Amino acid sequence: MNAEQNHTIFLVDSDKKHGEAIKQHLKKYPRYIFQIYTDFQSCLDNLHLNPSVIFLDMELPHPKESEKKGIENLKLLKSKLPEAEVVMFNGSEKTEIALNHVHEGAFDFIEKNAVSHLRAESIILNLLRQHKLKEENIRSKKLSKMLFIVIGALVVITIILYFTGIVNDKVGGQMF
Repeated sequence: MNAEQNHTIFLVDSDKKHGEAIKQHLKKYPRYIFQIYTDFQSCLDNLHLNPSVIFLDMELPHPKESEKKGIENLKLLKSKLPEAEVVMFNGSEKTEIALNHVHEGAFDFIEKNAVSHLRAESIILNLLRQHKLKEENIRSKKLSKMLFIVIGALVVITIILYFTGIVNDKVGGQMF
């Protein structure tokens, strides 16, 4: 998830009004492209759109087994698209259920209520910040490696030049 690029965000919710409320609130961010699905199978069918974030209603039935929900859908999503962040939501906040989902790979858990759109906004902004920091960390590590290689190469060249006699009192002055 690059902070400067457009991001596709899936809102997978049996309650279309809830998904629309989140979409309406977040449309002030033009880099977010929202897709709303009211069933899990539609979400699976559109994973080729490569969503950065998936908000998933934990009560949606699994496409092949109607009694499986929540964690099974989360596991399936993470197996098909491991780089996507999945945020689970439900009508009631049960700490044990939320912790189980986070343990299985969910980024966070939101209770569906009148302010869940604010929580969704906060999560997306935090994800963007987190990914930006990861990208900066990767760049810093690459730069450090390159600097280490250049310094190492200069030391090796200096030693070779000294021991081959190319660098001596006449050319480079006294080195050691």
